[in-house]
Amino acid sequence: MNPVPAQMSSLRLKIVIVDDSPLVVSRLRQVLEAMAEVEIAGIAQDVNSAFVLIKECLPDVVILDIYLEDNAPATNGITLLAVLTEGFPKVQVIMLTNLSGPAYRSKCLKMGARYFLDKTNEFERIPEILTDIMDNMQLSRTDWPVKDI
Repeated sequence: MNPVPAQMSSLRLKIVIVDDSPLVVSRLRQVLEAMAEVEIAGIAQDVNSAFVLIKECLPDVVILDIYLEDNAPATNGITLLAVLTEGFPKVQVIMLTNLSGPAYRSKCLKMGARYFLDKTNEFERIPEILTDIMDNMQLSRTDWPVKDI
């Protein structure tokens, strides 16, 4: 029998929310704060502040909108997704957007988003997805070598 490392029992997902809608952020906070195994590491409303926040706190998961009212017109959630995929490959990205057409879905998933959700129709899947992510993290950590004493 392999004992479970002590830190696994207190494993919490660190999550960063990147969305410029106060209503969506409020709803996400309600959902996430109801989950004991989740910690909201920060909230950003634009690409630049999101990048700084992600770099500082190194979250496990980023919940990211495509459309962000940013100061730079050429930046959006897809721009940040590309940066995350390249610079932070262990961060799992959940795209949560109203721009949920097949072209956006395909592009984001090909670029490395782990999940792509429509804000209107799939919001309620977030707790289930986060639980799956955490379960997968725990499973991968059970592969840690354990020495018999």
